[in-house]
Amino acid sequence: MTATTKSRKRFRARTVILASGPLPDSSFPEIRGIDSYTGHRIHSARWDHDYDFAGKRVAVIGTGASAIQIIPELVKQADFVKVFQRTPGWVLPRVDVATPPAVQKVFAKVPAVQQLARQALYWGHEASATALVWNTPATSLVARLGRLHLHRQVKDPWLRRQLTPDFTPGCKRMLVSSDYYPALQRDNCKLIDWPIATLSPVGIRTSDGVEHHVDCIVFATGYDVHLDGPPFPVTGLGGRTLAAEWSGGAQAYKSASAHGYPNLFFTTGPNSGPGHNSLLVYVEGQLDYAVSGITTILRNDLRYLDVRHDVQRRYNERLQRRLTKTTWMTGCNSWYLTKDGFNASMYPGFATQYLRQMRDFRYADYDAVERTAARVSSSA
Repeated sequence: MTATTKSRKRFRARTVILASGPLPDSSFPEIRGIDSYTGHRIHSARWDHDYDFAGKRVAVIGTGASAIQIIPELVKQADFVKVFQRTPGWVLPRVDVATPPAVQKVFAKVPAVQQLARQALYWGHEASATALVWNTPATSLVARLGRLHLHRQVKDPWLRRQLTPDFTPGCKRMLVSSDYYPALQRDNCKLIDWPIATLSPVGIRTSDGVEHHVDCIVFATGYDVHLDGPPFPVTGLGGRTLAAEWSGGAQAYKSASAHGYPNLFFTTGPNSGPGHNSLLVYVEGQLDYAVSGITTILRNDLRYLDVRHDVQRRYNERLQRRLTKTTWMTGCNSWYLTKDGFNASMYPGFATQYLRQMRDFRYADYDAVERTAARVSSSA
């Protein structure tokens, strides 16, 4: 296998782990008139730490996970902040308390206690899948908690209405904050929920005809999600490319291997995203799976392992059937889905289920090619 850099430097390896991450790139959104704006532009993923917000009129486009962290800090510095919202999200209160010194001492003296605490956090998040991955009575409890949090923090009925989501909790990424709603109610902050018609040289013009003059626009519009392949070309057997084969939605086997791309293992591959637990848990399982595959190649002195097409197809058919029963497929427009509604991002189950499948590396699921022989079926 060969990897070629932009400078044309080439690296050869027997196996490759593609670990570019699920959100490796960011760019300004395609908004009409964006190139005409003459003020300062900042993308949340590439923050301009040298820009002085003091005395500035600032617009924030977006109200997702990045925005709800940025806005409470901006209102402390800027003269005025206008927040442009397309869709309100579900916001839950953030429990953020310091670990008492006495507890820190116990953790230091008895590491097993700290491990138990970490396990409690893990299983607590696992339990939340029953509310966030599938639409159950527990999902209604999450919605009730979100509405209660909104009602307690936002007193103005009209603002509450503007901030009330109309989709099932879990369908989009859940937001956690206890200072976002208070920030929106400061005297120097205003929420705008009219759609953006165009950017102008001096600011943002909304569909109600109002032109909002601002000195700086912060684009908290998220990252480029590569649902149709990695952010660079990947070529497999016979000249096939992932970009072409995944153009209608990415598919892999256990999110880690793709037919026609032997000895290539993915981290954060197709359908490996969690909606309730830490992504790191899933990545650890993917790395263990890659190590099992690489060890198999070395132990058997193979030229390569290539997951069988029929195995990959059956796996994805089962996966997509399970996905139809999740909250992600209940009708909201999220970055989890392709434009035609195909879910190539999320894993429809518990983290424990995902890790169980990743611990089971089945040699029979692959076609093996020996270094000095023709292709042989690993199941023979």
